[in-house]
Amino acid sequence: MKKILHLLIKDNKFSGIIRKIFDIEGVANYYWVEIWDKSFKSYEKDDTFFINYTELAGEKYQKLLYGFDMILIHYLTARKAKLLLSYKGDKPIVWMPWGGDFYNKHPLLIKKILMPQTSRFYKHHLPVKKKIVNMLDSRGWYAGTYTLQKKAVKKIDYVAPVIYDDYELIKKYYEAPHLKFIHFSYGSIEDFVGSNCSDVSGNDILLGNSASLTNNHIEAIDLLSKINIGTRKVYVPLSYGNAKLRDYVVRYGKQKLGNNFVPLLDFLPLDKYNEILQNCGFVLMNHLRQEGMGNIIAFLYRGAKLFMNKENPAFVFLRRNGIQVFEKEELNKESAFNPLNEDEIRRNKSLIEAIRGKEVVEGYIKKLVSL
Repeated sequence: MKKILHLLIKDNKFSGIIRKIFDIEGVANYYWVEIWDKSFKSYEKDDTFFINYTELAGEKYQKLLYGFDMILIHYLTARKAKLLLSYKGDKPIVWMPWGGDFYNKHPLLIKKILMPQTSRFYKHHLPVKKKIVNMLDSRGWYAGTYTLQKKAVKKIDYVAPVIYDDYELIKKYYEAPHLKFIHFSYGSIEDFVGSNCSDVSGNDILLGNSASLTNNHIEAIDLLSKINIGTRKVYVPLSYGNAKLRDYVVRYGKQKLGNNFVPLLDFLPLDKYNEILQNCGFVLMNHLRQEGMGNIIAFLYRGAKLFMNKENPAFVFLRRNGIQVFEKEELNKESAFNPLNEDEIRRNKSLIEAIRGKEVVEGYIKKLVSL
């Protein structure tokens, strides 16, 4: 029985799917969940340790590392990096980066993910210490985390990112040519769209995926305000993320788009949320980094016309795989709101299944655990 350790953070979005996709015969999975709360009392339950982050890099867990045949890091935090630095074993170590654990930590990459107006909002409106704001201009957010990461990367053998392009960025910016790439996905298209999937059928617009700065909402709203969107509603998911940003985006969106702007501020029942999504035949994602790939893949599979920032590595990844996506500047064209035809939708579905189909993803996982 192969014993695999998963180093996690408290994140309900991925924890269930990780347990599901790694439920493989001949594999025993164990989970260490890092909790970012100093008052939290660490405890063990079944196959899972819930660990206060202040204890994770301690001697107890350093010793326990040697009892596993493989270590999988789901999001590389400072404490996980520090824990790895103590490891002198020879078992495979794999980093599954989400995006925030390197785009938001590297001093050069951090400067590439916010557009000018969003960057100004961050500096002047969010309640952060002045020295942290200044770090955005010099060393980047969480410079201490990056320093530990760069050292820990020397212990890591493989990177299994959401898209291949993230692997190339990590190898380049962390100066780690030894890192090897291996395919991975947090679920298949069936997991992303559910069992009762139907194609989108409406003409409304979905903007972004959360109240996160990296959505660059301000610039996206400006773009939509300058084109004729007619009576289309612009739905903006803001139910989780930064509250200050959420409130600002609501005010700004109402000011620029009036009644066309519809913020989604609360977690909705699934059927109600799916009803809204069903009406969104057009999607605008203004990220400069890979983010929300599950949502992106699901919308493309359901026949939506997707507009993205061409600087986003995810845009490059999708185009390279033949999937039809559009540069956001194409929203200025008269044909912008012509929906995809049946052949285009069918082709996108086929190409998505080739990289995120159930059997394909199962193959990724089996190869990964066999390292």
